[in-house]
Amino acid sequence: MTRIRGCLDIARPIDEVFDTIADQRNEPRYNPSMVDSILLTDEPIGVGSRFEATVRTRGGITPVTIEYAAFERPHRLASRSAMTGAVAEGQVCCERSLAGTRLSWDWTVTVTGPLRLAAPLIALIGRRRERAVWLGLKALLEDHQRPLTRHRRRLPEGFFNPVEYAARTRYRRPPGFYRWLQSIAPLFRRLGVTPGYVVELEVAGRRTGIPRTTLLVQVQVRSERYLVSLAGDSEWVRNVRAADGAVRLTDTHRRYAAHLVEVPVTERAEIIHAYIHRPSPRGRAMVRTGEARHYFGIDPDTPLPQIAAIADHYPVFRIGPRHTVKRVDEAT
Repeated sequence: MTRIRGCLDIARPIDEVFDTIADQRNEPRYNPSMVDSILLTDEPIGVGSRFEATVRTRGGITPVTIEYAAFERPHRLASRSAMTGAVAEGQVCCERSLAGTRLSWDWTVTVTGPLRLAAPLIALIGRRRERAVWLGLKALLEDHQRPLTRHRRRLPEGFFNPVEYAARTRYRRPPGFYRWLQSIAPLFRRLGVTPGYVVELEVAGRRTGIPRTTLLVQVQVRSERYLVSLAGDSEWVRNVRAADGAVRLTDTHRRYAAHLVEVPVTERAEIIHAYIHRPSPRGRAMVRTGEARHYFGIDPDTPLPQIAAIADHYPVFRIGPRHTVKRVDEAT
């Protein structure tokens, strides 16, 4: 069990600070690790209100359920946040101060399952991340912008900060730290802490023939399933092309051979749109504003013709039917 506490001053009225925090749907605006947040219960927001958020963690994209246990506007908001492997309970409080509003937070985090072994590291990261979140809120309310704070600069891209894939280049090499995370990500999948739409791709290396693995988001459009390369002509894309599409995929239920077929550029816009609007890990409708902007450089409501204009930079592969696939060991 870990205690995370802290405080800071925000030069804005107490009502504005409290109301911004209380509507959990605002958090992706100032928390770079939160992709989306949706309200599950009816308005107005108060005791018993529940939200489902999607956050970036070391294991990938993870759902978080948040429920309000106390709502005393504009002074106190208590909540319980639950995600795979951890539960956070506590409160944020607002008090009037000479600067405007004194914001304080006090959380107790309980780590469960295999992640208990990493509890000391999680505690250290959690304290820094929590302060970075509230510094983001301070910047949003005071300056109407979100500059990099001292704490956020210390965190490498791909840790809690989003990876930027929106550059219009043939290949956008992920940062080194993110590539390292990909090397250990299969462990998190085996521990069951990644969403159900994440699959593990295994393909023979085009130079060595040694199997290479990476975790990818699987997107469904009608009855077909697809994989999208956010980094452009990435290593896994080049390996798949060299292997004539022969791969193995592992999802939450099975490991199986599959055949990937590259989708023509003219047919990718609908799939990219589906990537941005794919349901939450629990099947609820979501709009992933952060992913749209950081990964594709567009707004989530961008029409298909404009998405088609950038589709050449994002290879897309259709997952072929299991009964027509080649075996990986036959292709190597």
